Amino acid sequence: MSVRVVLVDHNAAHVELLRILLELEDGFDIVGEATDGVVGVTLAAQLKPDLIVADIGLPGLGGLRAVPQFRIAAPEVLVVLMSTRPHADVAAYTAGADLYLDKGTGVDTMIAALRRVCENPPQRGEIAPSA
Repeated sequence: MSVRVVLVDHNAAHVELLRILLELEDGFDIVGEATDGVVGVTLAAQLKPDLIVADIGLPGLGGLRAVPQFRIAAPEVLVVLMSTRPHADVAAYTAGADLYLDKGTGVDTMIAALRRVCENPPQRGEIAPSA
């Protein structure tokens, strides 16, 4: 069974790279892409993905503020937040993310972390181990 994924990042090159990397892996199906949090929430409501991978620094509705909106739109969705900001992991988990990944994380580590969170999602309020 494939994990249905929505990618949300204002950097088109980052979205394209994530899409290509995940499409090369078995078990991931990219069902939507957005460049801001508002469109990401709309896609979550329409597509009911299993996983949203979003940048923290989105224009308009940023990734931190988007987490609860994603969950209203798709209550079972897993949310992974990404950033290059120092100490962004604390903000991501405080906002309710299921996983935080630094954008500098290596490809193999990132894929393994995404698989791990999908196969064994943390309880809401529980912090998943970072990659």
